[in-house]
Amino acid sequence: MARSSECHRQRIYELAANWKSKCLLGGNSLLWPDEEVWTKGVLESFKACFTEQPDVSADSFEEKLKRQLAPGDELVTKLAAELILVYFLFPSQVSGKSKRELVKKIVSWKSLELSADADKILQPLDGGVGDAGVGYNLHRHLEIAFLAETTLKLVAMPDEERRGVIDDHVRFRNLLDQVAGDSTRPGRDILLHLLYPDHYERLSPRHKQQVVETFSKILTGTGIDIPEDTDGKIYAIRGRLEQLLPDQELDFYLDPLRQCWYVTGDSDDLTPLQGLGIKKQIIFYGPPGTGKTYEARQLADGLVRQGLLQEWGPGEYFSCPSVGDVVKQRTRRVQFHPGYAYEDFIRGLQLVEGGRTKYRDGVLLRIIEQLQRDSEDYRAIPFVVILDEMNRADLSKVLGECFSLME
Repeated sequence: MARSSECHRQRIYELAANWKSKCLLGGNSLLWPDEEVWTKGVLESFKACFTEQPDVSADSFEEKLKRQLAPGDELVTKLAAELILVYFLFPSQVSGKSKRELVKKIVSWKSLELSADADKILQPLDGGVGDAGVGYNLHRHLEIAFLAETTLKLVAMPDEERRGVIDDHVRFRNLLDQVAGDSTRPGRDILLHLLYPDHYERLSPRHKQQVVETFSKILTGTGIDIPEDTDGKIYAIRGRLEQLLPDQELDFYLDPLRQCWYVTGDSDDLTPLQGLGIKKQIIFYGPPGTGKTYEARQLADGLVRQGLLQEWGPGEYFSCPSVGDVVKQRTRRVQFHPGYAYEDFIRGLQLVEGGRTKYRDGVLLRIIEQLQRDSEDYRAIPFVVILDEMNRADLSKVLGECFSLME
C-alpha cells in the first residue's frame, strides 16, 4: 500500500476520508457538522467571489482573500475556511500553527463561531504527508480554485453518478485531469493520494516520472500487464517491489528505494541523472559551501545504484548486502589543485623511490585499467569520476588532448 503507517499521517488520511464521505458525498461541513456547506449553490457563490474575481495586487494572499470573500455570505466564508483546511492537509513544510491560524482568521472575518470539536478536527494539521513543493504554496490561489472547481463539478452530478465517481479512483482521476486541462497542478496528485492512499503515491508529477524510468524494468518478464499511464505503472511497480521486499514498509522517499532514483538539485527541465545519462558528464557550479561535492557524491551514488538495479535485477539487488560497497568501488573522487598536472591525471614522468623518474599512469589511466579487469558482472555498471575543485587547476594542463575525448 502507498499509505504511510506513521501515526500523524494516519490522522490526515482519516480526516481526508471524512471529507470525502461527509462533504463530497453528503454536502455537510467538517467544522460545522450540522450545516450544509459543500453544496452546488455555495460552491458557485465561492467561484463567483474567488475564482472569477482574481486579485492581481501585490498584497498577501490573506489580504486578497479577505477582499474577495467580503461580498459573500457566511456559508461562503465557511466553505473558504474548509477549502483552506483541505489544501493544508498534505504539505509538511508549513507549521500546524500557521495552518490553524489561517483557518481561524478566515472564520473571524465574519465573526463566526467554530464548533466545540473544531480544535480536535484541526489537530491533524500539525503534521503533513510530504513536501508539496514551492509551486503549491506560490500558486495557492490557483490550487484552491482547482480544488473548488473539481468539487463543484462533482457535487453538480446526480447522487448516483457522484458516488460512482468517488468510489472509482480512475473516474475521479479523469475528473481531475478534465478540470486541470493542459495545466499541471500539484493538487491533482495530492488529492489522489489523500483520497486513495492505497493506490497513489505521495510523489510529485516529476518524481513519478523518475520512479517509472528507474524501476519500470522490474516489470518485464513477470507476466504483469504494464499499464500505459504513469500512475498505473507506479502501482504495478509497488506491487512487484512488495513481492521482492515483503518484510519492509516501502516508501519511494525512503531507503532503499530512494537511493535508486532520487538526487537533490532537480530542475523542471532535466534532472542531473538524466543529464549525466545523455552527456556522460555534468558540472556543478556555485559559491563555496553550497553542497556541490555532496550533490556530486549523491548523483554518483544514484547512477551506480540504477546501473546495478538494471543489470542485476531487483531480486539480486535488494538481497545483496554489499551493494553499498560496490557503489563505493565504482566511484572515484579526485581533488584538483594549482599544482595538479597532466602527469598526475593522465600519464607522465613521476618521482619514484631512490629519486629516480619513471613513466607512470595517472589516475584516469589507472581507472581504465581497473575497468578492463572487471568481470562480466560489472562491465555494464557505471563508474563515476568526481573532479572536485576543477576551477583551481589549469584544465588545459591537466587534461591535454582529453578535452577532445570529453567532448
